[in-house]
Amino acid sequence: MIVKYISFAFLAFLVNTGVFHTADLLLQGIINSDNFSILIFKGDDIRFWLAYGMGLFAGFVLKYFLDKKFVFSDQRETRKKEVKKVLLYALMSIITTIILTLVVAGFKAYVSRERAKDVGLIIGLLIGYTTKFFLDKKFVFTQKKEVPA
Repeated sequence: MIVKYISFAFLAFLVNTGVFHTADLLLQGIINSDNFSILIFKGDDIRFWLAYGMGLFAGFVLKYFLDKKFVFSDQRETRKKEVKKVLLYALMSIITTIILTLVVAGFKAYVSRERAKDVGLIIGLLIGYTTKFFLDKKFVFTQKKEVPA
């Protein structure tokens, strides 16, 4: 179960990163600082956050369905219960993203090495995904598996 979870986390990371870079590249000709701004945000910032959001969304959707089906063997339920499950999964993702961000920021601020933020990212991802696995198991995918008699 853990090996699948880690493998799917890595796959979701690759999808997230791939979608982010692809969207950023495609949006460069459309949104840039020279031709686009909203209030105080310049086009490059807007392009970054749009691409970032697209990557997060793609990774989130992929990881949810892989975890649901292959890690937790969760059965499909009523639409209302599925929506609740997705929202809980999203909440657990937000909690662990906060953990990740704090670890990365801490490394970046307090470790003066060139690769500190990368080390912080790896440690933050390990802590975040480990925490998320147990949160998902306890709060999101709570169906008990039926054991054949």
